[in-house]
Amino acid sequence: MEDRNEEENISEVQDVEMSRTEKEEFVIDLDGVEDYEVLDRSDKKIKFGNLYKDQKTIVIFIRNFLCFMYREYVEDLVKINEDDLKESGVKLILIGCADTKFLDAYIKDTKLKFPIYVDPERKLYKMIGLLDKPRKTVMCRESKHVKSGKVVGLMKMVWKTMTSGYQELQGDMEQQGGAFILGPGNDVHFYHIDLVSNDHCPINDLMEKCGLPFINFPNDKRPENI
Repeated sequence: MEDRNEEENISEVQDVEMSRTEKEEFVIDLDGVEDYEVLDRSDKKIKFGNLYKDQKTIVIFIRNFLCFMYREYVEDLVKINEDDLKESGVKLILIGCADTKFLDAYIKDTKLKFPIYVDPERKLYKMIGLLDKPRKTVMCRESKHVKSGKVVGLMKMVWKTMTSGYQELQGDMEQQGGAFILGPGNDVHFYHIDLVSNDHCPINDLMEKCGLPFINFPNDKRPENI
C-alpha cells in the first residue's frame, strides 16, 4: 500500500534531465507536493510550490544539520555569486530536515546567504522521492565538495554537538538529500537523488544546467563556460 501511495506522487514527464539515480524511469510530479508547507526561520508556514512558481529555482535538500559532509557542501554553495543568479533569473533555496530552533546557528556557522526552510517531519522529503536511509551497497563517486576526511569530519560533528547548546540530534541521521531545478510553475528540469551521505550533485553541474558560470572549486576546476 505504501509503495502504491508513493507512486501516485510520481509520474512520467518528458524532457527532464536526471543525474544518476535508482529511479531513473520516474521524475517528480510537483502537483503532488506543491501544497505541502515548509517552515521558515520564524516558524511561518509556506507552501513549497510558492518557493519556485515564479522563476527557475535550484532546490537543495540537505541532510541533518550536524552532517559535516553537507556542511562543507553548503559552504561551497555560498560561493555562488548572487548577482549571477539574478542576471540569469535563477533562485537558490535550501530545505533542511531539522527543527527551526537550529536554523540560526546553522546559518551563522555555514555563512549561508540563501533562503533556507525546514521540513522537520520529512514528509516532503519522502513525497519528492528522497531516500530515508543510505544505499550502502551502491558505489558512488566521491563528492567534489567534501574537504575533510572521515575521522576529522566526525570529530567536527562531535564537537559541534557538544558546543551547540543542544544535546540532541539536529535532523534524522539516516535521511539523505538531493538537488532539483524546478519552476517556473511546475516544470521539473533536473534532479539528483543522493544515494549516500557524500553523493552530492556537483555544484558546477547545477551551474551548467542553469546557464551560470562555473566556480573554480579545488576539486572541480572547469574551463570558463560563459
